[in-house]
Amino acid sequence: MNYEDANKINRQEVEHDFSLLGFLIVENKLKEATSPVIDTLHKANVRTVMVTGDNVLTAISVARQCNIVKHGQKVYLGDLSEEKDVDGNDVVVW
Repeated sequence: MNYEDANKINRQEVEHDFSLLGFLIVENKLKEATSPVIDTLHKANVRTVMVTGDNVLTAISVARQCNIVKHGQKVYLGDLSEEKDVDGNDVVVW
């Protein structure tokens, strides 16, 4: 089954007659130096950005933990369009 087909399946069709065998929680804590370094960069007016291939919700959570994203601050998610602009450049879709 490919990704598109998996996204079209009704959740109830897939999740039935299951037995819970266990529950796993994984936590990847920030290094102690991370938040102070981010704070120093902010005080020096250095723009900080996060670029990651991680799950977007995980990335936002980590960014909030180390103050890259402040409480209540909006986060904008962009993606590259498959189409190029008239000059052949990538186009970011918001």
